[in-house]
Amino acid sequence: MNIEYEFEPKITINDYIFNRLNQNINEFATIEQLKEGVEKIIQCVPEQIIKIVEKEDWKLIITNKRDLEKQFGIEYKIFGITNFKEKEILVYAQKDPLKFSIIHEFGHIIDNYLNTISSSEDWKHITNVYAKRAVNHRDNFFTNEIPSEFFSDCVLTYCINKELFGEYNMAEIVSIIERIILILPYVKKEDNISASLTESEKLLKAFNEYNQEYIW
Repeated sequence: MNIEYEFEPKITINDYIFNRLNQNINEFATIEQLKEGVEKIIQCVPEQIIKIVEKEDWKLIITNKRDLEKQFGIEYKIFGITNFKEKEILVYAQKDPLKFSIIHEFGHIIDNYLNTISSSEDWKHITNVYAKRAVNHRDNFFTNEIPSEFFSDCVLTYCINKELFGEYNMAEIVSIIERIILILPYVKKEDNISASLTESEKLLKAFNEYNQEYIW
């Protein structure tokens, strides 16, 4: 994966000597520590999603040298952002943004690759049914009732804390995400997602593999 680091360590020797590390709990001390943190997050992502990110030639930029809110004219605090014009995912070089933003932004890329599946009536219905239920729990997941943001939150949660779906009685979403992951290798970006599965032998094969335990 194409990853670029724009990183300047902010924790000083003085911080360490005078025990001020707790004030910088979200910061990484070294570039090596930061890279290790990114690698741990990437390892949580299914290979099928990583391959789409790479295939579409996206660059992941981890930075603590930019003001992303100012750069993109955003009036509220963000952890990261997907820049479709430049095919860049920009994420702040801090622990919470790494955990909650990298995979979330991958979710936006998969959504776009599937012809913005989050704008479909089916996903809007899923959002209406489940988003409020999840948001009311106020975890650092499922933080948005906008269909596209909820989709990306669900991809994130599937990758790093899938058990939450069970806690919130959202097993249906697990099945949807798993079918998306299964079918990704067989789908081209220009494919119409409303096309019949039978129009593609490979898609039909994927469908049959997922549903092999059923008799139709």
